[in-house]
Amino acid sequence: MAEKDRQFGRQGQRVERRRDGWPWFSDVDDLAGFDRLRTPIWVFDVEQHAMWWGNQSALVFWGAESLAELRARDFSSDSQNVRDRLRLMVSAEGPVSSFQEGWTLYPKGQPITIVADIAPVWIEEGRRALMIEASYPIDLKQDPDALRILEAARNTPLLVSTFTLEGQLLVQNVAAAECYGTIVEKAATEALFRRFCRESDAAALLQSARDDRTLQSDFLVSTLRGERWHRVTAKRGRDPVTGQFVFVLTEEDISDHVVLEKRLEEANRTLESRVIQRTGELEQLNRSLQSEIEERTRVEQDLRTRTLYLSTILENAPMAIVLKDRDGRILAHGRNWLESTPEQFPDNAVGLTYESLVDPDRAGAVLDADRRVMVTKAPMKEEGSRVVGNRRLHWLKFRFPLIDEQGEVLGTCSITSDITEQKEAEAHMAYAQKMEALGQLTGGVAHDFNNLLAVIHGNAELLAELDGFDDSLTNPILHAAQRGSELTQRLLAFSRRQALQPRAIDLAVLLDRMLGMLGRTLGETIEIEAEIASDLWQARADPGQVENALINLILNARDALPNGGRIKIQCTNAVLELDGAATSDPDAAAGDFVVLAVSDDGVGMPQAVSARAFEPFFTTKGPDRGSGLGLAMVYGFARQSGGQVTLDSREEGGTSVKLYLPRDEAALDGDRSKAAGRPRHSKGENILVVEDDDDMRSVTMRILLDLGYRVQAVADAEIARQVLSDGRHFDLLLSDVVLPGNTDGAALAREARAEKPDLKVLLMSGYAASAKGPVHKSAPFLAKPFRRNELASALREILD
Repeated sequence: MAEKDRQFGRQGQRVERRRDGWPWFSDVDDLAGFDRLRTPIWVFDVEQHAMWWGNQSALVFWGAESLAELRARDFSSDSQNVRDRLRLMVSAEGPVSSFQEGWTLYPKGQPITIVADIAPVWIEEGRRALMIEASYPIDLKQDPDALRILEAARNTPLLVSTFTLEGQLLVQNVAAAECYGTIVEKAATEALFRRFCRESDAAALLQSARDDRTLQSDFLVSTLRGERWHRVTAKRGRDPVTGQFVFVLTEEDISDHVVLEKRLEEANRTLESRVIQRTGELEQLNRSLQSEIEERTRVEQDLRTRTLYLSTILENAPMAIVLKDRDGRILAHGRNWLESTPEQFPDNAVGLTYESLVDPDRAGAVLDADRRVMVTKAPMKEEGSRVVGNRRLHWLKFRFPLIDEQGEVLGTCSITSDITEQKEAEAHMAYAQKMEALGQLTGGVAHDFNNLLAVIHGNAELLAELDGFDDSLTNPILHAAQRGSELTQRLLAFSRRQALQPRAIDLAVLLDRMLGMLGRTLGETIEIEAEIASDLWQARADPGQVENALINLILNARDALPNGGRIKIQCTNAVLELDGAATSDPDAAAGDFVVLAVSDDGVGMPQAVSARAFEPFFTTKGPDRGSGLGLAMVYGFARQSGGQVTLDSREEGGTSVKLYLPRDEAALDGDRSKAAGRPRHSKGENILVVEDDDDMRSVTMRILLDLGYRVQAVADAEIARQVLSDGRHFDLLLSDVVLPGNTDGAALAREARAEKPDLKVLLMSGYAASAKGPVHKSAPFLAKPFRRNELASALREILD
């Protein structure tokens, strides 16, 4: 190969470029000097397993018309053994001498055996390749190595056989022929299957060759000497005569080894039996000792397990645990005990006395409690609280004695739990229950009061209609009734029983419409500022009640600014999660909300006042300065609308109230336009009135008669059913929602409409929901107390 290296150096003018000791050809032009050589020379790209360059003699050798055709030649059928051998040649580091090997190639589909001089080189982009110079054909007489290899194959004790991929025997060496005999018909397809005792073994070997997989295993074969165990290796290759794929079986007789293994296994079993027999007596002698050892080990393991359990409990328990001896010395403690104490305790306080860790007064109180427990041998429970920062933390402590098996007191154990969240939840629950009870109370009072106001208002209007009656007598009655109605509406708003007409609201438009009026109302000493989110959602609520709520909040903020100041109104979107609602109210809902917030920088409220701010009639203002229903109305309106309200106030730190209104998912186009100019008086229709309050029934009947209607009035649903079934025609049923008995006005209306589909219905009540369920949504509704013209308009709108 030294001559070849010199030849490469003479012919290739650019071979001087080297990298890591290897020649480096950056492109095919670097190899132009090799084109004049008669010996086929080519460069094979090992990384891409493809031809990269070849001289003219190489093109003739491979039967290619051009370099491009040579580079496009497909070598994908090369076995994995060939690929591994090529990678091994280019894996060396530093200068490497060339390799010389005998190869059988198939350039034109026919096998040609050559001697190849091979040298590793670098090619473009730093890829590894091999430069190969071919001398062919081989004269085996001139190749002693090939002769020696053939002779070794003939005389090796290993059995070597070559088969086609169809299982036909092509050739076998002397050892194989002596083992299996000479087959006259070497091409017989059953040769492979005849050799193995199990047909599945031959099929597995054949399939591995077809899949180009090397398979090695032990098989039971049928030989001239009978059945033997052979270790068989099967590899795929090419037939140097035909160029077809074949596979070579290499077999080694391991029958003697298998027999020895079986004999050794039998000897081991015999020896094991003898050892068992000999050691039986020793085991009997050691059994009692082993039992004692096991008992001691079990006791020690139990002790370690109990110690581990105690340690795990102390370290991970969600409460503070500490154990002390009779003298107050700490025996053990948990991590939470260190973290829950206000003092800075060392990481390990075991062995220290309580007096050395806390102040004398606190230590004395703790030790006195420990002594009481040790003397009485009875557990003791304590509950207390302390202020940390701006929050009060509550704790519950259980203290009990540590008593041994003889009943002697060894010390004490105290377990302290943080019950702050429990106490806060109880307080919130109590507050919610109180507010619900107040709501039911005020709702019931307001309902009854509305009936009284309706009677007063109705009779006053009837008096005013009389000719010659002095208006100066009826006007104060009507004015007082109106004020009473407004008061009951606030009570109903707090109790969430007012009649609401929710629809889609754009709070930005509503606020813009009200800012001018609010500014004039508040005066020059108070600055009002509005901040509205650009992507504000539409809310769903009663617009009139939203305006009332906003006015109440603004007036409260004004009263908190006696010397003037700034009020800020904000409208934003909020998404409340199930575990992160805006309030600690257990009934608070989650979802999408539009937030209307009113904040001031005024005097604020102390905690005791802010805790009762939403209670009806609770006020800190002087006489004649408020009814105490403003925030209660806002609270009830928010809850009835499906929202909530929060209050954040600090003394001398201002107040912020946030009203959460549910988002309108389907924005409404607007309210339905109401027909105007309809006549208020009767056209002679028949009306059935159902009202259990005698005075209310009387005044309602008189108003209807005065309007020209034909009226029949009854006191309950049962009588109303009888009247309706008598056959008399009625155009409209006017019924109170709350009726005595098991049937309310809504249920009566549904029954009547089922029997008489043309019957019109108008329901009336002091609030929008009865004690027995919500008003039927399909029935028109009139809230008490109502004016004469409101009743007249409602009747005409339904009847017409």
